[in-house]
Formats: sequence, structure tokens, C-alpha cells
Amino acid sequence: MNTKDATELLFEKMSDEQDKFRDWLKTQPADEILNHSYEYIVREDIVIAMEDINLSEEMAKVLLNSSSPLGDVYDLYLKQETGYMDNIRDTITTLADELYNVQEKQKKIPVYTNSIDYATENNELNKYYESYNLNMDCKQEIQQAINQNYKDNILDVDSAVKSVLEQFSAERVQFVLANTIKHKAWDTRISNDNKDWIKTIDVPDDKNNNDYLVVDVGNSGLTNLFINEFRKITSEPVKTKESLLEKLKQNNISIPKSNIPKKHEPER
Repeated sequence: MNTKDATELLFEKMSDEQDKFRDWLKTQPADEILNHSYEYIVREDIVIAMEDINLSEEMAKVLLNSSSPLGDVYDLYLKQETGYMDNIRDTITTLADELYNVQEKQKKIPVYTNSIDYATENNELNKYYESYNLNMDCKQEIQQAINQNYKDNILDVDSAVKSVLEQFSAERVQFVLANTIKHKAWDTRISNDNKDWIKTIDVPDDKNNNDYLVVDVGNSGLTNLFINEFRKITSEPVKTKESLLEKLKQNNISIPKSNIPKKHEPER
């Protein structure tokens, strides 16, 4: 008997052993099948590996002498499974690290605050759409965070806001919220305090922002609670337009009180 014949016989014996295991498994209840699903997959891989393995005649014959060579190989494999589990853990760590790096890189992409018309005229459409796509992702994440953290008529605003800030920069979240308030100026469920807040934030008049970049969870009151908590967590606007009055004060220029324009409430 040459080496090829011994290996071929071993393959056939293992295949037959696997067929019998499969037939037995089919007769078992669902729970038992699930308990043996991992074993079945590994045994199947062992049989497949036998098709192109290079064994000497002596090695093949030794395995042929076993009454269940496939089962023996599987049992030995289990004792060495640490390497396999190490690979699984390494894969999990690698993927998590890659996703984290992508997330951190996205956080560093600046918010594009000019309109699409300006971007077109100044050859900045790549920057515009890179930022816009992230804005849309941020909007969707805010909506998802609100929905997932709203239970029994209570919104866990702290968890909702922090889950969004883990993925997006505070500047981008602020931009999305400011545009939402601007779009919902008519909505009395958005507080006047929050409507005043966006007057310090640079949100361009842009059709894409006005029409699409709006947080909508069916109840603007929940959005308002989210905005309140975001402002509390971030303490102050991340990136704001400096008002003319603030600039004058910094230069020690006084203005008569009567000249200070009054704030106008948005139309309802």
C-alpha cells in the first residue's frame, strides 16, 4: 500500500465517520443539534483538510488503526483550542481598534459651515459632502439614541447624549441641533431659550441643511430635552459666532443701552 492509498483510505474512513455523525445528529432534538453544531463544523473542516494533507505512509496507517480517527483528531483539537480562541480574540480586538480609529478620525473632520453654493464656487464640494454625510449620520444617530433611550414616557437624556458624543464631535452635534431648531422655529415645544441659543451658532442658509438635516422623532419635546442635556454636558457652545457687542466690550467701547438691539421672538 503506497502513501497515497493509505491517505485516501484514511480520508474515506473519516468521511464515513462524519456521515454517521451527521445522520445521528439529524435525529436529535433542536437543542441537542445546537449543542453539537460547533463539533460538526470542526469535524467537517478536518475532513476537508484531509483532501490535501501530506502524510507519510506510516502516519496515515497509524491513524487508520484507530476505530474513530476523526473523533480522535477532534478531541486533540479541543485540547489545543487556545490558539483558535486567541485568533478569535485577536480578530475582535483588531476590528474594534479599526472601528475606533475610523471613529476618532471622523471626529477630527471639521464641520463645513458654508453653503453648497459657496462650496461650488470655491471648489470645496469634497469638503462639503464629506461633512454633510457625517452630519446626516449624526442626525440619524441622535434620532436613534432618543428612540432607544425613551421608555415608559421617560427619556434618559444623559445616556442618549453621551452615546452620540462617543461617535461624533460636539461641534458636529451642535451644528445638527442648531439647524434643527432653526428649521423648527415655529414649534412651541422647542424652548425660547434654545431658540436664542442658536443665534450664536453659524448655520448657513443651505437647502440641504434646511430640508434634510433636521432631527425628527415625532415629538419635538424629546428633541428639546436632548438639546437641553447636550448644552448642559458641553457647558457652552463649542464654536460660535462672536457677537458685535462682545467684540466692542473686549475693545472697551461702550454703547448706550438704548442702542442695544432687542431680541425678537421668532414668529409662530
